[in-house]
Amino acid sequence: MSLTFCNRYSFTPGYDIYLAYMWYDPSNCSGDGFNTIGWYGIPPGRCVTVYNGDVNFNTNWAYYAECPKDGGTWSGDIQGWVSNEAFRLCHGDACTPCRVVGFRLFSVNNDPDVTIPLTA
Repeated sequence: MSLTFCNRYSFTPGYDIYLAYMWYDPSNCSGDGFNTIGWYGIPPGRCVTVYNGDVNFNTNWAYYAECPKDGGTWSGDIQGWVSNEAFRLCHGDACTPCRVVGFRLFSVNNDPDVTIPLTA
């Protein structure tokens, strides 16, 4: 049981994708209760498990991903802060130096094991 992301964007060396994700974690984050963590590097054609365990404890998750090589992004409407270095932040907390990106919401639909392919 896990949450896994796969780089299906490119199979060319150098087109790594960097991923940040958020989940509902009210015991560790006040405010809206969402916790955000990044970055996970995903080499071309590979997959990375970012969460081990039953993801169904939380119906909604969100992610943001980018490919620095060509500027490709996978984003959505949920605004959140990210650092350019490895980070863990409660949603809504600002950091320095940081930037705001849009996270894409997704539902696990009662599935304890989810794999999301990141494609063009």
